[in-house]
Amino acid sequence: MPEYEFTFVVDGTDLDDDALQVLTDDLDALFSRFHGVLRMSVAAEGPNAVAAAAEVFAHVRMHAGRVRLVRLDRDLVGVADIAERTGRTRQNVTQWIRGERRNSEGAAFPRPEGAVGRSLVWLWSEVNEWLRGIGLDDGENHPTRSEMTDIDYRLQQWNPNNFPYRRSFPSSGTRSDSERHPWIRYVGLEETPSP
Repeated sequence: MPEYEFTFVVDGTDLDDDALQVLTDDLDALFSRFHGVLRMSVAAEGPNAVAAAAEVFAHVRMHAGRVRLVRLDRDLVGVADIAERTGRTRQNVTQWIRGERRNSEGAAFPRPEGAVGRSLVWLWSEVNEWLRGIGLDDGENHPTRSEMTDIDYRLQQWNPNNFPYRRSFPSSGTRSDSERHPWIRYVGLEETPSP
């Protein structure tokens, strides 16, 4: 199964929390804080990025319950970042962006995600996939834009502060959470109805 690289924005804990040590030991997770935002970088295997993220979520929920995965951190890169990561010059990267050079499949460089000040930024996952066509990718699998959106949506649903998992269900004639939301069963979060 492929291994995917993720960086999650984390809440409900701090760097000196023992729960983070459990995740570091179990998942080989790396935690960092930048401008007040706690992040967890981790790799996980799965048939796709959503399934791999579900495994991470299930492990965090089981072994470090108060730690909350808020969303994926979008790895946005500018021209200088791309040049640094590929070992190429900014001029070379600019040629890719302008379409003066294409990858082996003839694909155009990805569209920018947005702008920061006067500089354009791109999703690293899309740039990395494009770079794979010229042999300059980082060798890692990253979630696609669609998978990132799916994972972020599911994180909002999976987190107990955002979705009432622990409510009581009438015992007859209603569907369980996993029947209404099959992805709950997908990550083993199915609750049994209360009597």
